[in-house]
Amino acid sequence: MAGGSRRHNALALRIGAALDNARQPGCVAFQSDQKVRVLATGKATYPDVTLVCGPIEGDPAEPSGAAISNPMLLVEVLSPSTEQDDRGNKWQNYQLMQSLQEYVLVSQAEARVE
Repeated sequence: MAGGSRRHNALALRIGAALDNARQPGCVAFQSDQKVRVLATGKATYPDVTLVCGPIEGDPAEPSGAAISNPMLLVEVLSPSTEQDDRGNKWQNYQLMQSLQEYVLVSQAEARVE
C-alpha cells in the first residue's frame, strides 16, 4: 500500500522476505508494486505480497505485461482505511482466480493472521 504506515510497510516487507526465503524452486515472490489482474472482472490490485509458482501469466489485453493474472498466494496487511475492501470487494474478485490457493490477511493492530 503506497503511503502506508511504517508498521504496515515493515510487516509487508517481513512477510515478503519470509516467503522469498522459503519459496520452492519455480516460485517467485513479489512486493506491493506488482499489479495483479482478475481477468474475470478486469479489476487490478496491488496486494502487499504476491506469490506465483510456475510460469507467470499476464493480462492478454495489457501489452506491457505488467499485470500478473495467476497468483497462487496473496497477502494483505490490514489497515483501517483498507480492511473493509480487503475483506469484501477484493476477496470477492480474488475468488474468481482459479490459480489462487491462499488469501492471507495480516492484522497490524494485533497478533492475528487469517
